[in-house]
Amino acid sequence: MEEIRLGGKEEKPKSSIEEQANSQEHPTLLLLERVENLDIFNQMVELYLAYYISENHPDKEDINKLRNKIEEAIKHQIKEVSIDTPLSFDPNRPVYGFPGFDLLHISESKDPVSREAVATNIISPHIDPDKRIIAQSILEAHEKGHIIRVYSNKYFMKHFASAFDQDAMQFDITEIRKAHNKKHDEVLVEILKEYLFSATEVVERMSQLKSYFGMKGNEEFTKEHFIYAKEYYVKDTGLDNHMTQFMSTVTSDTLDEFIRLINSSGI
Repeated sequence: MEEIRLGGKEEKPKSSIEEQANSQEHPTLLLLERVENLDIFNQMVELYLAYYISENHPDKEDINKLRNKIEEAIKHQIKEVSIDTPLSFDPNRPVYGFPGFDLLHISESKDPVSREAVATNIISPHIDPDKRIIAQSILEAHEKGHIIRVYSNKYFMKHFASAFDQDAMQFDITEIRKAHNKKHDEVLVEILKEYLFSATEVVERMSQLKSYFGMKGNEEFTKEHFIYAKEYYVKDTGLDNHMTQFMSTVTSDTLDEFIRLINSSGI
């Protein structure tokens, strides 16, 4: 397997938030450049390392051995998603393969469920038909990110929890009912929250925001970036894969934590 070279230069920010916004670079290429940036890569390693130590991994007494395993597993996942993109021609099929719960396990697995599957003909009321290609490019990168950042555990949910006030979530209950019309409204909202604030979904929506501004290294994502994205992201991209609800839960009380976490969690 070809060696992945980590490094990358620190990217100099463009002169204004508006000039950075609505980047036309492909989101998958931006994602891959970021995760191969040494600072971003090391953030992922440190977060995984803390997780495995907390889970009493058998190698936790040999930190260097565990760190090496994590580094190789992440590189393996990056290589996997950079080679090809599994496609689905069924618009009703989920657009991702469930990545499992453990990075070290799935990096050794040959099971195709450990890979993303991007639907080529997805039709959704949350996608502007005039911007469908752009939206699908964003979704492709989103699903590939799941395969690299396997943050599928309560440990990771707790890590990101302080960035959001879930009670502040703004939503249209009639839209939620369309997807789950046999459930009570209270249950519907809880289903949405459980999905949206799982760490795997949090990090890929954070990643969408970084790609929106064309970030390809360890550039700092600022409060000004978030405020701009909250107003223009959906308009510019034509995609609202719960981004409106997601951003509505970042309040004045949680914004500092959101900024800290998006810049320190391997996004």
